[in-house]
Amino acid sequence: MCLPPPRRKGCTSILRRRKSRRPGERETMTSGRKPEFAHLLAEVLGEEHPLSYSRLQFLSNPQAEHLAAFREAWPRASRERRRQVVRALAQLSEDNPDLNFRDVLFFCLADSDEVVRSAAIEGLVDDESLSLLEQLLQMAAGDPSPQVRSEAVLALGRFVYLMETTDFLEGYRQRLLRLLLDIFGDAQAPLEVRRRAVETVSYMGDSSEVEETILRAYQAEEREMHVSAIHAMGHHMGERWHPFLERELASPDPEMRYEAAWACGEMGDPRLVPSLAPLLDDADHEVARAAIWALGEIGGAQARRLLERCLEREEEDIREAAEEALHTLRFFEDPMGLL
Repeated sequence: MCLPPPRRKGCTSILRRRKSRRPGERETMTSGRKPEFAHLLAEVLGEEHPLSYSRLQFLSNPQAEHLAAFREAWPRASRERRRQVVRALAQLSEDNPDLNFRDVLFFCLADSDEVVRSAAIEGLVDDESLSLLEQLLQMAAGDPSPQVRSEAVLALGRFVYLMETTDFLEGYRQRLLRLLLDIFGDAQAPLEVRRRAVETVSYMGDSSEVEETILRAYQAEEREMHVSAIHAMGHHMGERWHPFLERELASPDPEMRYEAAWACGEMGDPRLVPSLAPLLDDADHEVARAAIWALGEIGGAQARRLLERCLEREEEDIREAAEEALHTLRFFEDPMGLL
């Protein structure tokens, strides 16, 4: 599946070959690993030198004694250095799945700094363990930082999606549902946290309470909540949202048009194609690319014709988006490549 275009502001495996080890080399490496680890730890946590991403790989899959040493040294590092390190670890995790900083990042979830905690959540994006789920539930409910709560609620989305598409986590359904609905219904909670709650709970498509929550968000006075409601309609995929999305595709607000196009792609209903077509010429290219992506997800003859026309456009970004969308469309039509 083609990934959706990046969300508007505001709102991959690389395998490394193992080097063969000469006789006797293991003993040499093992005997020197302790002082080497201590030296590297002092280097990355100190501020005498700029942080080197390549030097952080030693924190991948740490032994128990090394993890203990990291935990002891971490609080003594400056706040800015801790932020730099955890952001770098999150980026390295995304760039190279062979690197596993899970133990280090999990420890950073309890850091005193909200930026560090938020970055640690982002770095654990591929973690689907129950231990992380429990931690996220606690952080979503009671972290003192709105930023961290928002990140935690957003991270819960992949667990809710996993629960809806597999038999995994069924025992957490009511707990997740109640937490997210309570957060949305808490008028004292920060708007950003409440927005993420409606976006996340919207994956639960079989609950009338969820539908009512999305509708309430759509009718809210805050423009930002309205945006989140449109986004949530795509997650929910309920046919009842078609008229809402068709209305928003013609909104004078480009962010509303963007979110509506994205939601149409999530739904994958060919009946939405005629309403998406005008957005291919949208003056805002983010909106146009979102509509192109949606057509690739929906598929069908009409979507194909519209995308093929985009290949003749002068704008390079539009042509590239159309090529990628057509690739997705063809894959869905012929996943085995037999035609």
